[in-house]
Amino acid sequence: MSSTPLPKQPPSFFPTAALDHAAAGIGAGIVNTLCMNPLDLLKVKFQVATTASPGGVGTQIWHALKDIQRTQGWRGLYRGLVPNVAGNASSWGLYFLFYNMLKKRASGGDLTKPLSASEYLLCSAQAPSPPS
Repeated sequence: MSSTPLPKQPPSFFPTAALDHAAAGIGAGIVNTLCMNPLDLLKVKFQVATTASPGGVGTQIWHALKDIQRTQGWRGLYRGLVPNVAGNASSWGLYFLFYNMLKKRASGGDLTKPLSASEYLLCSAQAPSPPS
């Protein structure tokens, strides 16, 4: 009875490399949201503004940050943080989970086998799209 050797797998913290990538995606989504939430808040504030403020863009951003800090405190810069963290963390986690699973299928189960650029592109295009 002949047995075929199992494809080589890189070391993994979780039972599968796909879960490693999902956990990394969740962590990246959380860190990204924590760092970028104030700028995302400003983006939305400027998108819904009906009048233009005088001065350059840098001046407008600085004044908007000072206004939020003065009226709502530093916590005001993180308004809406919990739903943003939940959405971004889950989206990035699912993206990396499916991307890794698709790469494994494309490589015939051997995650150490390099793929071509078009195969990487196809795997990333098929994975669910993370938030922008």
